[in-house]
Order: sequence, then C-alpha cells, then structure tokens
Amino acid sequence: MQPPLLADRLLKLFCAPHRLEEVQGDLHEEFTWQVERIGERRARWRYWWDVIGFIKPFAIKRKPTYFSSTPLLSPDMIRNYFAIAFRQLWKNQLFSALNIIGLTVGLAVSTFIALYVWHEFHYDRFEPFADRTYRIMSVAKYGDQEVTFPGCMNRLAVQSRNKFRR
Repeated sequence: MQPPLLADRLLKLFCAPHRLEEVQGDLHEEFTWQVERIGERRARWRYWWDVIGFIKPFAIKRKPTYFSSTPLLSPDMIRNYFAIAFRQLWKNQLFSALNIIGLTVGLAVSTFIALYVWHEFHYDRFEPFADRTYRIMSVAKYGDQEVTFPGCMNRLAVQSRNKFRR
C-alpha cells in the first residue's frame, strides 16, 4: 500500500526542500495508520487532502536568500573579525594586556599541572611487571628524630632475594 504518487509529486513541487523529507515522512506514517483504521480508499482521499493542506505560504518553495547561499566564514568576514578585535585591543590596552597575561599564565600553569600528573601516573611504567613493583623504605633514628628514606641495607636485599627465589 503506497500513498498516491501524484500527490507526492505535487508535494515535492510546492514544499521547500529543507522541509520535504520531514513532511513527507509524517504524511506516509499517517497514511499507513489511516489504512489500518479506515481502509485504503478513504486513506488515499485523506492523503490528498493532507497534501493540499500543506500548500500554504510557509511551506511553498522560496528562492534562496543571499544569506543562505554565502558561507558562514568567508575570508572577508574573517578579516573583519580580526580588524574589530585589533581595534578593541588597541583601544583598551591595559585591560587587554591584563587579560592576555592572565590567560597565558593560566594556560602555562594548567599545562605544567597536567604534565606533572601525567608523569606521576606513568612513573616506573617501563618495567615489564610494573604493577608488582614495590618500594622499600628504611627508617633510621637520629636521636629523637626518625628519618625515612628509600632503599635498604645490602644484607636485607640479599636475604629477601634469596627468600623470594624459592
């Protein structure tokens, strides 16, 4: 069950191209629903009636306007944007300098923070078993003070290596 082809052609003739697919899809859905509800013959008449109802001023094809046919970013517009930006920067020099310096410092600091975080997450990842690598910390007492430092005495290293080899 297809809707009348002549009615579809009439719709294509009068409906704007950017709205045609949506309108035609809705009309086809309505047609199939009407066929189930009231029968094919009456649904065809309904379809014609709906197509004629779409021949209204808002749906009739119009010639493209100047603005719809030009690209949004033409070289002239980009040149104009830069000219306006330069004039504003020159007019408010102190304000512009503060904003540019603040933006530069903010970007630099955020880049350094991102690099630091990346480095910390990738520390010792070149090892084949990086997830099983541990760090041994030694504690030494100097008077009342405790000092921790990475590493261990040579005897502990030899004994732990011998124990884990078994």
